Amino acid sequence: MLKAASKVATIPDHPLWIEHPHVLLDAFALDDELRKYKLVDTDGQAFADAALSEREDNRQLGANNFWLAPHFIKRLGHLGWGFGPSITALGLASAFDHNNSPVSVHRTYEHVVEAFPRVKKILFQELNMPDDTWNRKGLPIPLRRAVDIFIPNVNSIDLDTTGTWPFGRRLEDQVATRFLSTFLDMSASLNGRRYH
Repeated sequence: MLKAASKVATIPDHPLWIEHPHVLLDAFALDDELRKYKLVDTDGQAFADAALSEREDNRQLGANNFWLAPHFIKRLGHLGWGFGPSITALGLASAFDHNNSPVSVHRTYEHVVEAFPRVKKILFQELNMPDDTWNRKGLPIPLRRAVDIFIPNVNSIDLDTTGTWPFGRRLEDQVATRFLSTFLDMSASLNGRRYH
């Protein structure tokens, strides 16, 4: 996407070499024409770019995004303070540990060790599906976890399923809703059905 006019504030284009030393070298490889453009969601995995990578060019690592895991944990911690209290205010159980805060809080984390205890359930819980229609053949396909979906940043398609998110990506998928559902406590139930 061509960069906006100088009137519009943009994300800085200089690579954050401390996080990813190799991007400094990549910046020199761009020709004059490519420098006019910003990278956008290189793999198409819903919300990996917008919500977790914050659309930073130096975080467009494609499938090799393991090194972004510490940033993702800190970012999930930040988002959890926004979504967690809101989920609880709706009377639902949150997977994010927000100390029963009645309102959303703007909080960021400098260190992974501070954020991880609050986000570990989000990362490692199995994400329930609304029903069994995604598994057409009734195969023993394990449910995905957030850590499986966002690392590596690959939109893998399981051909034994209907290809709906997180087992692929269909045009009708409500990926924003599905991303937000990762903050639900998937072990909780409502009207006899597990959260999904």
